[in-house]
Amino acid sequence: MARCAKIVGLCFETIANNLEITDISWYKDKIKDRILTQLNNCLCEKPDLIITPECCNRVGEWKYTQKQDFYRIYGDEFQQMMSDFAKEHKVNIAYACGRYVEEDKEFPYRNSVVYYDREGKVAGIYDKNLLVPGEHTVTRIGHGKLPEELIQLDFGTVATAICFDLHDERLLDRYAELNPDLIVFSSFFTGNVWREMWALRCKAYLASSIVPHMNGRIIDPFGNEIASSSDTRRYSACMINFDYKVIHSDENEDWRSFKLSEAKKKYGDGFDYTAPNGTGCRLIQCNMTDKTIDDIIEEYNIETYEHYFGRAKDLRKEYLGE
Repeated sequence: MARCAKIVGLCFETIANNLEITDISWYKDKIKDRILTQLNNCLCEKPDLIITPECCNRVGEWKYTQKQDFYRIYGDEFQQMMSDFAKEHKVNIAYACGRYVEEDKEFPYRNSVVYYDREGKVAGIYDKNLLVPGEHTVTRIGHGKLPEELIQLDFGTVATAICFDLHDERLLDRYAELNPDLIVFSSFFTGNVWREMWALRCKAYLASSIVPHMNGRIIDPFGNEIASSSDTRRYSACMINFDYKVIHSDENEDWRSFKLSEAKKKYGDGFDYTAPNGTGCRLIQCNMTDKTIDDIIEEYNIETYEHYFGRAKDLRKEYLGE
């Protein structure tokens, strides 16, 4: 059954530091206005999920002590603002922020993404797993724990990565096991080939919210760009149907079998499949309201990705006697 959602990844820079003003309270309303302006700018897209850039509740080039004080004093106020916005506009929000955690006395800060559902309730919190060394030793940010489950939103399951996290193979391995529908990537760096690797490994769509406004991307599970930001539109936006699967073409759609073509003949626009050159794989998608992609897989005996590669590995073990 089609599970369509409009995903928006905001791309905006933080407020610049005015070196003549050191009072952090002076910046509070300016940061709020910057965030709310960007959120309001994308409402014309009728989004189901809005993603903000990494630590969007900060001022560029602030001293570490200023950031720490700001997160501690105003963090709750900003989180309430995001909750209120999500509830008012009935939209999910992935709010990437610096966060104060009072119970951790030695490392009381986190680089986080807080998820709000359409009622303004917290749907989940992700804390950055792999910190840049200075984040931990200087900024006193604590490392996040390896996620045991995905964030559940009303359109599907979401994995999260923040900036340097893309270099964490442990985190990628965990997400590949959990099989998310979407990877949310908030960052100060673009990620480029790392983003593509994560999408392909997890067989998931990936939406990035990047501080440099020209580098926002939404990519499909093969790493192909399907939406991007620009110098005039500082966000990427795309409608995605999350009732999909990635499969291998072998014995599903090749010279021996044409299961996908047959399904297309029967269901027309109700079923789609793409064939990215050189991957050997296909993305299959159900657009119908009375069937799911699993129903079509069962009807045409389409072999899943996991079963196909499991079968190949089992045959190798059998042959080698392992």
